Amino acid sequence: MMIGSGSSEKTMRMKKTVKTDFSIDDLKALKIAGRLFNEFYSRKGFFANYPMPEYVLPRNVKEASKEHVCSSRLETRISKR
Repeated sequence: MMIGSGSSEKTMRMKKTVKTDFSIDDLKALKIAGRLFNEFYSRKGFFANYPMPEYVLPRNVKEASKEHVCSSRLETRISKR
């Protein structure tokens, strides 16, 4: 944090240490992961209106246009490597 201006600047250093301790409930984590997984693939709940990123077209690219077809073919080639 800088205080003052010009040639009379002073630097204040602040250091704060915080220690935490927590435990992970594996069963609860698995239940949450399972629910999110099911909601994602069934497009329900949190993911109801969430489009897959690979299906979102870039700006100024029309669906089924030459640019769209070329970009999808490029993505396919990259993912097959």
